Amino acid sequence: MAVSRQKQLFAAIVSESQRGTAKERDRTHNPRVAGSNPAGPTIPTSPCRRRERARRGVAIVLLRIRSPVLPSAIAVALFVAAVWYARSSTTGETVHDAERFAGAGCTMAADMFKRHQSAQWVTLSGVVQRRLNDTYGRFQHQRFILGCAKGLHVLVVNDVSVGQRVPIVARSRITVRGQYVWDSQGGLVHFTHHADGGETSGWILFGSHIYQ
Repeated sequence: MAVSRQKQLFAAIVSESQRGTAKERDRTHNPRVAGSNPAGPTIPTSPCRRRERARRGVAIVLLRIRSPVLPSAIAVALFVAAVWYARSSTTGETVHDAERFAGAGCTMAADMFKRHQSAQWVTLSGVVQRRLNDTYGRFQHQRFILGCAKGLHVLVVNDVSVGQRVPIVARSRITVRGQYVWDSQGGLVHFTHHADGGETSGWILFGSHIYQ
């Protein structure tokens, strides 16, 4: 009885295997069955529908690519606009107003030097005697020596990290508005650039243009 029972089980296993092989063969050679799924046979997609799906896919990809870039582009544009506004804003000083001081000389600076006074706003005009190398630190400064008619030599320190670089050369005649700081060699003038918040601003007049 045991041997007969084993033969029946073996025959059942072989029969089931053959049925599975036949189904797999039909699935492979029958295109309708090959794409079948539990929900039913696959319906071929029309070219129009495929193109529409492709367009939607491209749109989604572009949106995912541009989404993180767009805020960065806006931030960069706002930063550039802010820098441009800061550099182009003035305190109402015009070239005509500045030219009134062109013949002022260094009377105010000479008086500050004689009195050993500092932190006073002065306007002086003269000739560039020598250009010096820029200094680098927290800010970058353009430097040159301004010679006055009375023999006074003033160091001009122009902050180009905040203001504008002046394209001067030796023997250029300029007019400078800034804050005077005393030292034994004739003093220096700084804050020759624009200021924010309604504070006093400096400037440099050269070639009928105000640099702030």
